[in-house]
Amino acid sequence: MKYKKGKTWFVYGPKGQAKVLVAINKNDKSKPMENNLTDYYHSQNDLRANAIRIFPKTFSGTTICMRVELYGCLAGVEIVPTTQPIAQKVVNVSIRFTSIKWNDELSDKKSKEFAETSKRIIEAVETVYSESESFRNAEVLTL
Repeated sequence: MKYKKGKTWFVYGPKGQAKVLVAINKNDKSKPMENNLTDYYHSQNDLRANAIRIFPKTFSGTTICMRVELYGCLAGVEIVPTTQPIAQKVVNVSIRFTSIKWNDELSDKKSKEFAETSKRIIEAVETVYSESESFRNAEVLTL
């Protein structure tokens, strides 16, 4: 890849050595690969350029096809989020179940009993820890 600043083209990579950008997400091939671009020449975490040239290194099959999405913003413009960030609340919970009678089917994740009990537990936990009155009035037991 090369990028243009003003009238000069630069090779993308540290010390002018071309950096190969991987296009396949090896962890999850169903998801696209993301590459954050860095300006190696100016030691910046972002890349400011007038133009970008991409040179495919390898391909498979008989035809070359490439999809590229570049996201950016105008230089010098303040970035304002379009939606307010969602604050996350982490709650560490320890639960002891006292009203579930043991059944050997509960140890089989494929059994109907396991599925029904799991559903009941999830619904009970969601009810207690939702932003409802029951959460504000919940009694916490320390074991």
